[in-house]
Amino acid sequence: MSVDLKYKWDTSQYCKDQAEFESRLEYIKQAYPKVESFKGKLNDKPKLLEYLKLSDELSDVIEKIANWVQCGLSIDVTDSTQQNNMQRLEILDSKIGQSQAFVMPEILGLPDEFFDDIIADPQFLPWKHTFKVLKTQKLHTLNAEQEKIVATLAPVGNSFSKIFESCMYSDVNLGEIFDSKGNTHKLTKTNYSNILQSPDRVLRKNALERYFSTYGNYLNTMAQNLIAQVQRNIILADLYKYDSVLVKSFSGDNISKEFYNNFIKNAMPLFKLNKEFNNIKAKAIKKQYNIEKLEEYDLGLPLGKKCKDISYEQGFEITKNAVSVLGEDYIQILNQALTQRWVDVYPDKHKNTGGFCTSAHNCHPLVLVNWENSLSDVYTISHELGHAVRAVYCDKHNYREGLQAPMFIEETFSTINQTLMYRYLVDNETDIDTKIYYLYEYLSTTFSYVVGSVQDSLCEDNIYSCVSKGLPIDTKSILKYADEVYAKTRNDEVKTAHAPIRSLTMIHYYSVPYYVWQYSCGVINANFIVNRIQKDKNFVQKFKQFASAGSMYPLDMLKLVDIDYFTDAPFKEIEEELTYRLNQLKELLNQK
Repeated sequence: MSVDLKYKWDTSQYCKDQAEFESRLEYIKQAYPKVESFKGKLNDKPKLLEYLKLSDELSDVIEKIANWVQCGLSIDVTDSTQQNNMQRLEILDSKIGQSQAFVMPEILGLPDEFFDDIIADPQFLPWKHTFKVLKTQKLHTLNAEQEKIVATLAPVGNSFSKIFESCMYSDVNLGEIFDSKGNTHKLTKTNYSNILQSPDRVLRKNALERYFSTYGNYLNTMAQNLIAQVQRNIILADLYKYDSVLVKSFSGDNISKEFYNNFIKNAMPLFKLNKEFNNIKAKAIKKQYNIEKLEEYDLGLPLGKKCKDISYEQGFEITKNAVSVLGEDYIQILNQALTQRWVDVYPDKHKNTGGFCTSAHNCHPLVLVNWENSLSDVYTISHELGHAVRAVYCDKHNYREGLQAPMFIEETFSTINQTLMYRYLVDNETDIDTKIYYLYEYLSTTFSYVVGSVQDSLCEDNIYSCVSKGLPIDTKSILKYADEVYAKTRNDEVKTAHAPIRSLTMIHYYSVPYYVWQYSCGVINANFIVNRIQKDKNFVQKFKQFASAGSMYPLDMLKLVDIDYFTDAPFKEIEEELTYRLNQLKELLNQK
């Protein structure tokens, strides 16, 4: 069945078709050799400026066609044309990297006085923050020949996430399962969570067993792939003279290992609240569904009265109503997303699951979701549109260099949207059963992000620690440690034996090291900002300034909205919100 074009995204701003892709690819092939003409000349300011402009021009073209290719693969991971395009792009990108291998050693070899001159020169304003960061990286540079070798091996580094995605989205077929009446249901990674909310217990049991038995067949493959990725990242960190992959990952953001450790430590008290929530949830599910002995496949059941199917248009309207407090210009951008086809909406056989947002300079953002008429879909569209609006604000107020938010900040903008959405639904609902449902979903999502992400990061950090110390690590040891971590918040009713498998199915592990803990940062930041916005409408202007900010260190950006992680205020506020909502849920359940 064909899908109405309005539900498919318009990627023409990135690349119109294969012919334009070929044309732009050829342009890059012809243009990038010019880079080598700057070798030995980057200590001359006019030449350096000329190089930076050329580099940005090339990056602009590559970014657009790379997004076009990646989006094509996201809606069909088996698309052989786009697979071929991606391979060609990666080979070309490696060649460009080799041609630029002299650049970083040459720039980083310049004296501090030269850097200070560049940073103060208005001509170099678009790259001011870049040079501030580079000045701190001078101890972490390779010579030109070493950089060339690293660039040559770049395609290998990209293979780990591809192997994972092929396994998860293409090669694995979950097949069909039976319900209690003998009817068959197709099981996919996309509809799995919805099936676990089905009132049919046999269907839920079969879904969980099929899901984990199928992916269980690939655990050794995924573990070895992950370990290889970790080994590669450790080698690069050592090569660039960093103490660890964690330090290397955040060196450009001026976030230290001590900061990370302190954040994890401050988040740990929330584990106790999460366990309390899981115990309340387990008892409430037993009571509501009259289940004598709770099993793992019962834990996905919703509490209260699940809302009716929500269409894509209805979900969009809920999002707009919830974030209306952010102003008319914010709503106008959301309207553009709907009418100008920024979103690819419905699931398909070979489409990536979940959701994401991508963007490029002078292009509207692109959002992927897999709409199946559930509240979680409203959450996903709210979340991803938060990224999209931030990209629009940033593109409007900054040079190209400032468009990508630091990792530590990125999830804040999306989580503000989802926090406003959940609070809007909970606080405006009068029916007790429906209010319980919304509140339960709000707490589930928030705990998953603010605590679950910390647990995921502990599991990731354990793998890095074992590999870097030369300790034995394999599938069994990865799952064993993960089980110990997740047990700290597990309910007392049932042992969730399959939970540790999550530690091998996190896409971020295979692509961006130490990304996942920042979802917790996003929730804490968003909670702080939403609290201020709901108390003081004038705070919206601070939020807009924050959302429009370009190249800055993330902790400096957060000061724009009064967030200071060198105090415990952000952690106290999320603890207060979760405690308040947990007590609210208990009170509502006691009224039943």
